[in-house]
Amino acid sequence: MSTSKLFCPIRRQWVANQPEEVVRQELLEQMLHKLGYPQEGIGVEKSLKQMPHLALTSTPLPSRRADIVCFCQGHPLLLIECKAVRWNSRAVSQVIGYNYYLGASAIALAAPEKFQLGLLKPQSGEYTFSEGLPSYPELIARCQA
Repeated sequence: MSTSKLFCPIRRQWVANQPEEVVRQELLEQMLHKLGYPQEGIGVEKSLKQMPHLALTSTPLPSRRADIVCFCQGHPLLLIECKAVRWNSRAVSQVIGYNYYLGASAIALAAPEKFQLGLLKPQSGEYTFSEGLPSYPELIARCQA
């Protein structure tokens, strides 16, 4: 494997070996091979306009790209924002803003050595945050609870 490129199994192409991309690829490796996330249910670096469930919307969509989106039965389950360094409140606001349009049940922030998951409470519209990424079946169960 070239040190200047990383292979992305979702996009099926070589991508530049940048710090944020390393975070993304290490997380995808864990999701696919340890946590049971289905490869066919994951999108990487997709614009909001490329999201299947938003294709027919009449609402104008901003020009934004989601780092990682996991789907369950065609609906967005998890939106992940990857950062090369530790995130701040601006990064949290960024992923919440993206999710305003996407409508995933959960959001997350990933950085080297840190992962934070936020589950949306539909009644209040607020997120409950916790450390770590659950398995795909566990995340589905937690989002349905």
